[in-house]
Amino acid sequence: MLVRRVPAAMRQRLIALTAILAAALVAGHDASRAAGDSLCSSAPSRGNLYVQMAVGGVPRSAIVHVPRHARRGARLPLVLAFHGAGRTGSFMASYSTLESLSDSQGFISVFPSAARPHRYWALAEEDPGGPQDLAFIEQLLDRAEAMTCVDASRVYGTGISNGGGMTARLGCEMSSRLAAIAPVSGGYSSLDPCHPSRPVSVLEIHGTADKVVPYAGKPPGGRGSVGSFLGQWTALDGCRGSPTRRGYGPSSMIFSWRHCADGTEVEHIKIYGGGHAWPGAEPPDRAPTAPISAARAVWNFFRGHSLSGAAG
Repeated sequence: MLVRRVPAAMRQRLIALTAILAAALVAGHDASRAAGDSLCSSAPSRGNLYVQMAVGGVPRSAIVHVPRHARRGARLPLVLAFHGAGRTGSFMASYSTLESLSDSQGFISVFPSAARPHRYWALAEEDPGGPQDLAFIEQLLDRAEAMTCVDASRVYGTGISNGGGMTARLGCEMSSRLAAIAPVSGGYSSLDPCHPSRPVSVLEIHGTADKVVPYAGKPPGGRGSVGSFLGQWTALDGCRGSPTRRGYGPSSMIFSWRHCADGTEVEHIKIYGGGHAWPGAEPPDRAPTAPISAARAVWNFFRGHSLSGAAG
């Protein structure tokens, strides 16, 4: 049989063409897989989903609210919202207005309840045999991601008072799962030392006339002050330079540190004369507060951050 030799130049062209075709096939496969990973195959459940579980033998519960107009297959951001001491997730859903805002803005809102009988979040090392709040939130996130279409790169935490302290704790201990946190009127004096595994974007909202968790911290030494909390996070996030400042709303100023590691940001809304409250709460809180919406401020901050570190 006669075998014809292929010229060297033609062989090189054939090899190059084969490589190009192989690369195209791999790229097409990767793009298809990425597109599949960005969608959920199941139809979304909408409205309130009620979660009950036992963690360490303690009954726990939460409300998972899926936007009423959630698009089939779309992965949505998720906001954990923590109530203050003595309250419940159901109370926080209406009080914070985050449940209604999630419907209009298209994010999943989750309202956990602290354990009975005291309904108080553990902000420091947990007592053996007591409520395991950190394990509860980790398992709740797992359950929410299994039940709904969650974008795991856009999971956030916020909360009021004792719930604000819990939010701060999660920023330290669950930084691998949270892209940003936003404590409001948070209590920070009893928190353990903070050692996040990655930089986390932080928004802190606080009134200067807060008598429950004072802006200047717990007397006599000022432990848990807003200033020390912000200083801690600007150091942890490697922020450089002084913050910019501008008026945010009536009697309010926003301070912003934007030159931070991995695209993170630290911001603070200072409400002059504001008391211990979630600004814009429903029904209106009796404590003095500026006429701004904490829910909108929190969501506007969150929407620009993801675990990729990009700030929008």
